[in-house]
Amino acid sequence: MTDQHLAYVKAVTQDVCLVTEPDAEHIAAMSAYTTARTAHHEGGHAVAAVFRGGELLAVHLGHVDWSTFDNSADEPGETHHRTRWEDQPFVTFAVSLGYGEMDRRT
Repeated sequence: MTDQHLAYVKAVTQDVCLVTEPDAEHIAAMSAYTTARTAHHEGGHAVAAVFRGGELLAVHLGHVDWSTFDNSADEPGETHHRTRWEDQPFVTFAVSLGYGEMDRRT
């Protein structure tokens, strides 16, 4: 890979942004796609918390900084909730339905 062929791979999101030269429009589109994926993911945790009778406190979508090759400048998404101790594994490992639907549209 030469300096003219850059690949941004974000391990946390598993998203890849391939660019041959800096392209603000391409990076903005990739950023929007990553934010949408994070919203679906965090939404799964939020729905699971409420489904089990918990209280949703806040959802933060985080931020992927495409100016770095690693994730040192990224902020992870978070879902803050108040649930019973025995329901927390369900909320933690909830799967957001619709991920596959979103992937097929792109």
